[in-house]
Amino acid sequence: VGLLLVPFKVQGANAMWGVILTMGIILFYSTVAQWMLLMKSSRRVIWTSLTIAMLVIAPPILFAIAELTPQQAPLVWLFSFIPTVAIGEASVSALILGVLGQWLAITSVSFLMIKKLRKAGRSETKKLFGEIKA
Repeated sequence: VGLLLVPFKVQGANAMWGVILTMGIILFYSTVAQWMLLMKSSRRVIWTSLTIAMLVIAPPILFAIAELTPQQAPLVWLFSFIPTVAIGEASVSALILGVLGQWLAITSVSFLMIKKLRKAGRSETKKLFGEIKA
């Protein structure tokens, strides 16, 4: 709400796209982290931390190596942890595609997490019923 009330040099629509895209990427990172924390590894926290760090750090480094600036390829920058740098250069269709792509990724990881939780729930239910019968 404050983004629309306080006059910035950036247009209000660009600010709102920035908030939407940033919230989407944060939601994606948190979903990946929750999914990875369901691993049975004893070092799942370390693996999760490293994975999230790579998801944050790797895209801008790879874009720098490939010499992709936000002006040249705004769509790929919408999937980094700083999507706001490309909003001024991206078309509305690219912004919508970026949001839809983020939500597709969030949905995919969520379905993987649901599948893993159901499997874990079945295992726990079998253990519980096994203890009751004994």
